[in-house]
Amino acid sequence: MRSPSRLYGFISTLLALLGVFVDKIQNSYVDRLSLDKYRATILSYFNFFADAFEVVFLIFNSYISAFNYKHIFLFIALLFIFNIVSIRDERVA
Repeated sequence: MRSPSRLYGFISTLLALLGVFVDKIQNSYVDRLSLDKYRATILSYFNFFADAFEVVFLIFNSYISAFNYKHIFLFIALLFIFNIVSIRDERVA
């Protein structure tokens, strides 16, 4: 049986690695916009909106945890369908 501390170590390493990829994507986005002069400001905005999104997600998560779980899966399925339709509309246009 594996110890939970190894699993936590693996998950934290995986999340740190994903964070490096997100940082590279954000920096390449700033490069693509040719806004090197404002790199720190733009990256600060990215960080601010990520933190705000996390707070909203946690509040929403605590709110929907009181519901029946089948409603949560229905909501997620509808969210995926809406996302697919919106992506399809962008490609068509």
